[in-house]
Amino acid sequence: MSIVRYVNKKNGAVALYESTSHHDPEMKQSRPKRKYLETEDPETGGLIPSSRKCGRKKAADGKEKSKKIGESFRAKYNQLL
Repeated sequence: MSIVRYVNKKNGAVALYESTSHHDPEMKQSRPKRKYLETEDPETGGLIPSSRKCGRKKAADGKEKSKKIGESFRAKYNQLL
């Protein structure tokens, strides 16, 4: 497992993914499986946790719900930097 960073060239947003590889027997090659983890804040360099839900957030709340980041993930991320 490794952590992959993707930078959006249009707005500069940085998305973090956990990547694992698996063998594709049809193509006879290794293919990555990626799981979205979090977004990096461009101003502070901190991490913005994902809500782990698909689709858009409801506008009725107006508040962003956030989850706590696991310590193991923070340790891996800081080690990569």
